[in-house]
Amino acid sequence: MKGTLIYMKKKSVFVLLLAALLITSVSVSACSKKSEAPKKPKTLEEYAVNNPDVQKSIKEATSQSDVEVDIKGNDVIYTFELSKMDEYTEEVAHDEAVVKSLQKVLDGSGGIFGGVARTLEETTGISGIKVIVYYTYEGETIVTQTFDASDAESADASSGDGSSDEGSEEGSDSDTDAEGESADEEAETESSESAE
Repeated sequence: MKGTLIYMKKKSVFVLLLAALLITSVSVSACSKKSEAPKKPKTLEEYAVNNPDVQKSIKEATSQSDVEVDIKGNDVIYTFELSKMDEYTEEVAHDEAVVKSLQKVLDGSGGIFGGVARTLEETTGISGIKVIVYYTYEGETIVTQTFDASDAESADASSGDGSSDEGSEEGSDSDTDAEGESADEEAETESSESAE
């Protein structure tokens, strides 16, 4: 179980890089297209279809990973297929502690994925962009969450109390429960108990 949690933390870093790549490719494409004064696309999907650089960046980024990225309408859809990841068996993917940990990761990711939505809206001029994240096992949804620009704004507002998005995300990985035990300690305890 502890190995699974460490693997999830490594995947979180990859998600940040993938999100940054998507934003960068859309931004670069938007800057190069401004001089041509093209017709404004109505949806993010239309924008991506008409910009081969965006398609190429997404394809390159996802070809070496367990993450699929699709753009449908104004939705950017990240699908993490757990069955393709070494650490996940069907039993692990459906384990209550793993499901709770995955949900906790998503709950702490508003600043990241909301930031992707906000940046894409600002860059493309398209309103109503949403980022939908799915964790699935063999196509079955384990957990999912939808983010929009307001999630980034909420994260920005909460960071005004002296904490940063990074700190709050890291804090979410070690949030404590009612007994004061952190999620990592809880997972280690469960793992030790199951080993005995």
